[in-house]
Amino acid sequence: MADYNHTISFKKSQLDLEEGTITEFKRDSTLTYRLLDELKKFEGEGRLIDLTIKEVTELEPSEE
Repeated sequence: MADYNHTISFKKSQLDLEEGTITEFKRDSTLTYRLLDELKKFEGEGRLIDLTIKEVTELEPSEE
């Protein structure tokens, strides 16, 4: 059987749980979304999701 994959990705983004938003920082713009609105796109009886949240930071080189 074929798979259907529905994915939303936010890169270089910052969560604001107090405001309920996620802000994505692009090269030429800043885009803000309502986090709950985006999650509701996956809501529903019998719909199972995989959820991953990943933080990416620069690694400082060790000085020897």
